[in-house]
Amino acid sequence: MGVIMVGQLNLVARIVTMFFLISYGLLNYATYYEANSSSPSFRPRFKWFNKYLSLAGCLVCLLIIFALDPQYGVIAMAILAAIHQYIKRTAGPSRWADSGRSHAMQVIRSQLLAARDDPEHDRDWRPHILAFTKDKERRLPLLRFGDWIAGRSGIITAVKIVEGGPLKVEKTRRNEQKELDRLIRTEKLDIFPLAITAPDFTTALPYLLQSYGIGPVKGNTVLTNWYGKTMTPFPGLTAMKFGHNLRVAFRRGYNLVVFHIDPLRTCNIFDPEKKDRAIDVWWNNDASSRLMLLLAHLMTRNELWKNAAIRLLSVKEENPARHIEEIDRQLDDARIGAEVILADDRKPETVLAHSSSSSIVFLPFRIQRSMLTDTSGYSLERVLTQLPPTALVMAAEDIDLDAEPEEGSAGELAEALDRLQEMERRMAGAEKQYQKLEKLTLSLQQQIEDTADLPETEREHIEHQLSNARQKLEKLFRKKAREQAKLDDAIKVVKDF
Repeated sequence: MGVIMVGQLNLVARIVTMFFLISYGLLNYATYYEANSSSPSFRPRFKWFNKYLSLAGCLVCLLIIFALDPQYGVIAMAILAAIHQYIKRTAGPSRWADSGRSHAMQVIRSQLLAARDDPEHDRDWRPHILAFTKDKERRLPLLRFGDWIAGRSGIITAVKIVEGGPLKVEKTRRNEQKELDRLIRTEKLDIFPLAITAPDFTTALPYLLQSYGIGPVKGNTVLTNWYGKTMTPFPGLTAMKFGHNLRVAFRRGYNLVVFHIDPLRTCNIFDPEKKDRAIDVWWNNDASSRLMLLLAHLMTRNELWKNAAIRLLSVKEENPARHIEEIDRQLDDARIGAEVILADDRKPETVLAHSSSSSIVFLPFRIQRSMLTDTSGYSLERVLTQLPPTALVMAAEDIDLDAEPEEGSAGELAEALDRLQEMERRMAGAEKQYQKLEKLTLSLQQQIEDTADLPETEREHIEHQLSNARQKLEKLFRKKAREQAKLDDAIKVVKDF
């Protein structure tokens, strides 16, 4: 009323017009957004609906706003943005569903298809982890560690296998799934829960390892706790069963990470106030070493570990200075910062002497006769109980830490395509020469047939030319066959990609 009384109706008209245009534009954009998500529930009744017309309507409204009065348009947008932020922060749970999740699912589908069509490269490697969480009391430390080594790049799935018949334990499976989901959400971990039923763990494991994932996103790493208390009636049997299951995963192409932690001694690694963290990686210049180094680096992406120092411990060689220089060169190529420390050997007492005061330790291991040992064949039982949290790592694949963009499958495909083009060019040249020589041969043969009364010397000259042409034609035919075989091989190589 105050505005009307002072005669500022034009001011009201401007503001109302801007809000109307913004509302109409947002309505058009919301329609486009919903349609673009390809949600099965989006079924408009309007027969001639087109999502691009809705997008065009949104853009036209935006253009009109700035054409009429940019200043009032910006003010109106700012007011609406402020209202949106206020409602977003103060309102309770949404009472209606929006299309955000549908749009996210559509983006996932599109990106998976795009990743499927692109050649795989070593630079694209990410840790896609299956974390087996049987023991509830040791579940949270394992999941936290998995979240650390994923480094905000990989996909982690927390797996619980509920043993028993599917009908009898289905309720238990649902409860386990809910419990996993509740824990993950409470701790704000970027992990997906998965509970499945099976007659027993050993039966389910190979099928789970084969089927896990979708499209190009497949599991490549198994994470599990150390098999637990050894003071059981049959500790050796437990260890052998544990080693057997790990061997099954390894043969399926999964990297193995076995996590050991004593909550009573090392719970401070989860304390955000703890400073001076150190990550020890026992280096052997093999596939497991490179995987451990990468996982240690990914840990430093986490807020708790961003200032942690990575220490590379390697056994001394005849020329220590040259050995350190070689490791430093590899670290520089991999673009990972770490301090190199030389140790006398990898015996348990040496490992304890160097790493007992570290925050976390990465150790390579082997599976010998279904038993876990270090790389020298020593038992891990005694050393693990005296070390800080330890990750035992065994790589099933070698990760190229300094892979260049032109290397790997993409580079090989480019080389194969270049070779294919070269073979096609050579084949076309050989075919052209063959056709030209074939025409010459037919022409000479026709001359001999049409000119029977030619002088003997001239006739012999033409016959000599024809003989030479036929010999060259035979050689060119064999050359063309060889080029065709090379071309077929090049085509086969490209198709194999």
